[in-house]
Amino acid sequence: MHDWFFGLVAAQYGKIVFIKDATIKYRQHAGNVLGAVSYKSIRHFFHKITQIKEAKMMFQKTWKQAEEFVSCFNPDKNSLIYQYAYIGRKNKIRRLTFYLKNRTLKCGFWRIVSQILLG
Repeated sequence: MHDWFFGLVAAQYGKIVFIKDATIKYRQHAGNVLGAVSYKSIRHFFHKITQIKEAKMMFQKTWKQAEEFVSCFNPDKNSLIYQYAYIGRKNKIRRLTFYLKNRTLKCGFWRIVSQILLG
């Protein structure tokens, strides 16, 4: 979640751009405990279904982190980050409307489904 926090700071005080080229090298080793996962696999989908509670908590953690950002950096109340920080206090319909209106849905079919159902 630290990467996400740096993204928040960059969005608030700088500019975020897409860089097509790889900026670091990442190597998978045979003994890795964690590593790249194919999000398109049915195995991954069933694994995620068994972790619904953890997935919901992940959304809650991003809301909490956004609240902390707001308390530290005091962004404008109309800013996207300010609105997102308190979205967890809204009902499901308002959250979904927020995601659609602000184009903040996740990427990938299963991630979007999980955000709609849990976020």
